[in-house]
Amino acid sequence: MKKFTFLMSVVFAIMLSSSVVAQTVLFSEDFEDQNAASRFTTVQLGSSNVIDLAHAYGAQTPAPDGGKYCAKIAVNTSEGAANFAGLFPKGLKLTGNYTLTFNAWFNWTDSSTGTTEYIYYGVGHADTTVAPPDDGLDFSFTGDNGSGHDRWLYKDGAKVAYDSLYTGGTQNQADFYNNCLKPVAVGPGTVAKPGLQWLKVTAEVTDTGVLYKVGNVTMKDTVWAYFKKDALPADGNVIIGYFDAFTSSISTADVYLLVDNIKVTKPSATGISKYKTDNLVSMYPNPVNDNLHVVVKKPSTFELFNIEGQLVKRQMVEGNTSVKISDLTKGLYIAKVIDKNGYVQTKKIIVK
Repeated sequence: MKKFTFLMSVVFAIMLSSSVVAQTVLFSEDFEDQNAASRFTTVQLGSSNVIDLAHAYGAQTPAPDGGKYCAKIAVNTSEGAANFAGLFPKGLKLTGNYTLTFNAWFNWTDSSTGTTEYIYYGVGHADTTVAPPDDGLDFSFTGDNGSGHDRWLYKDGAKVAYDSLYTGGTQNQADFYNNCLKPVAVGPGTVAKPGLQWLKVTAEVTDTGVLYKVGNVTMKDTVWAYFKKDALPADGNVIIGYFDAFTSSISTADVYLLVDNIKVTKPSATGISKYKTDNLVSMYPNPVNDNLHVVVKKPSTFELFNIEGQLVKRQMVEGNTSVKISDLTKGLYIAKVIDKNGYVQTKKIIVK
């Protein structure tokens, strides 16, 4: 009983110490006033695209916390050519650390077949007139996640990786660091398709890099790719887009992208939110049996406690860091991350 009481006191003490920097909202769009077109700069390649920034949901399931309206984008509806359509929030000139989040629904005709359309999003855009963009750090993925060409990373508008993003595994190739899983389990079935459901999509600019995350409404975000920040400055505007890179396909009426609840935030200069949140750190996989990947915004200290409250691991972490777990016994642990400003986040970790 004493051991149990001590454990619980340790757990509660750690959990209650959680705090992170408050966020300031720099841009927010829910499309409900049907006047969103006045707040975006749109860019297009091709002549058969549709950009509806006051689309009524109708029978479509709204996004989490969504209202009656959203954005609907379709590309290559008749042309049979490479098409692109993108949205830049007007007036955003971002510097330092910031985060873009939005909800996305990738729709296509038959979930048993593949798609040639891609969601496209990213940061660091100085030029908001070009489609596709020729600057910035961007990421894209299809709705079916079915082949090595279904995820692309871009630097200054040029692809720097695609096959490696699908096959997974750790890579460190000059200007990007990838630690994607194959396949990322955000969709139903044996092949995890991210389409045909509401996703939470994130591009997060940290002190060390840009994290691209995708998750659905019932699970935490999963880091799909990571650019080192020194690859290019991430200052500038953000983009949300949709494209078809192939000339041999024409989209049917059931192939489109829905977007809602767009938000751009920045760490607040004042104030601390005294509640538990996942903004400070993410860890995967969980359960874990080999290496735990700890993804942080700022250089931090990672600590791991066993069920008896004993410290069994302590390690400095930065960006995406691998922590060896294979030498630990199976069971429940409490991970604690403290960043350089003293803010704390805790998570339960299961070693299997």
